[in-house]
Amino acid sequence: MIFLLTYGATLMDALRDEDPRRAGNFALLARLGSGGMGEVFLGRSHEGRTAAVKLIHPDLARDPEFRRRFRLEVAATRKVAGPWTASVLAADTESPQPWVATSFVPGLTLTEAVAMGGPLPESAVLHMANGLVHALRDIHAAGMVHRDLKPSNVLLTLDGPIVIDFGIVRAADASVVTRAGAIVGSPGFMSPEQAHGLEAGSPSDVFGLGCVLAFAGTGRAPFGSATDSGVAAVLLRVVSQEPDLAGIPESLRPLVVACLAKSPADRPTVANLEEVPAIQSASERAHEEWLPPTLTSAVARRVTRALNLETAKNPAPPVVPPVPLVAPVPQTPTAVPIHSAATVTGATPTSAPPQSPSTPASSTDVATVDRTSPARRHAFLAASLLAVALVTVILTTFINWPGADEPSAKPAPQQSASEPQQSAAPPATPTVTEEATPTETIPKAFLGVWQGTVTPDQKRRMTITQGEIGMTVVVTRTTSADAKCRGTGTLLSVTESTIELDTVLTESIPEGSCASVGEQTLTLIDDAHLRWNAGDGGTGILTRQ
Repeated sequence: MIFLLTYGATLMDALRDEDPRRAGNFALLARLGSGGMGEVFLGRSHEGRTAAVKLIHPDLARDPEFRRRFRLEVAATRKVAGPWTASVLAADTESPQPWVATSFVPGLTLTEAVAMGGPLPESAVLHMANGLVHALRDIHAAGMVHRDLKPSNVLLTLDGPIVIDFGIVRAADASVVTRAGAIVGSPGFMSPEQAHGLEAGSPSDVFGLGCVLAFAGTGRAPFGSATDSGVAAVLLRVVSQEPDLAGIPESLRPLVVACLAKSPADRPTVANLEEVPAIQSASERAHEEWLPPTLTSAVARRVTRALNLETAKNPAPPVVPPVPLVAPVPQTPTAVPIHSAATVTGATPTSAPPQSPSTPASSTDVATVDRTSPARRHAFLAASLLAVALVTVILTTFINWPGADEPSAKPAPQQSASEPQQSAAPPATPTVTEEATPTETIPKAFLGVWQGTVTPDQKRRMTITQGEIGMTVVVTRTTSADAKCRGTGTLLSVTESTIELDTVLTESIPEGSCASVGEQTLTLIDDAHLRWNAGDGGTGILTRQ
């Protein structure tokens, strides 16, 4: 049985002495976890692209049948294209030690979000429903079925949800890589047909969607937890009992009830769900802020944490091009959100005064920024991350062994002669465990989410996180009637009442509609208000959210 597992930015550990330092074009910066099939690392390419890189264990790499299945899974996953799912960036399935790199998405899983703040607000659940419906549309359009949609496989980013863990997806037109008759899925979130060990098609994903939405709206699984009552009891409820939907917002109930029909034929199709008025309404508001402030701040902290990891300063070895798998699927820009890690701090719609020639005007122009100073280097990394939809997550594989569902925070080291070799004196690697906290350089009164109207038609939202001089500490978004601008801010100086930022434009929707405003100053007025001043003369009052 083969699984592909995806990782978000939940836990990072420093590299060990025996760990490889490279995989293809990616320098490896930190450890993300380990599974039965290999180890997962945070990687960054020479161009600044951040990824989660899975290196396969050498003993499995020597198995021809494993290589065939791994090649099939990677190629199948590359067929899925869309802003609501993670994407494969590169892979080498023929290397002595195969590897695959996928977009790395710093975000909270739905499980973490509910544990942190309880059930999501009704508007947030509807926003998430819209994203998940579109994700399933893209997965099914590629001829695949996810078959394990559950809260831990939904990452919440600043723009919306991303479906991760293509562990048990398969190409509908390819050989089945799981054993016939095996029960595949997660108790409490699998469909009745999966519980019976029957074929799981796209209706199973719709049932999983209903379970996930019920969990988001109530804070609990609709058929109970296997931890509390055992797997058999949960599966019995899935097959023969009605879901527990007590406390779910009434606007969500008809949608969830329809998705949780026992018979696959009675469930709506994904195309039907796209026509549901509540989903359509959420789709029209897809560019709006959607998470509560506490969750927005938590996500922003993970964003800045990933951006502030730097590649070691040793000279880069020669670029090793990966073996191509299939031709990349071109992605045409659409009106749905681009899942990125940053929102604007230094950008306004082009109604703002013209920028200086040295200031980048778009995410494309940012690539030419001077990378010799800490502030500019982080700005370059932020722009590069967004160019490939950072939001992303690692698609990895592991054998279905007991207890192998989740990455281990302290995986056992694996090394062999076929693994990429480290240098004799590996560069120092920063400690990057999730518990580590930056030095409290920024006064606590600044931290959190701030929002305000800075011109008659421009709304600015800034999320400030803790950090040190030279670190990325702010992610923000500026919206107007006809533009959405994103960027990041690097800390230049700080006092008890003022912080100065070096900002960079990282995304402009539509392209060319935003302009960078460079340096900005934030000044505390009181506990609930601060004044925003931009280098181009713009000013405004922001209120704590």
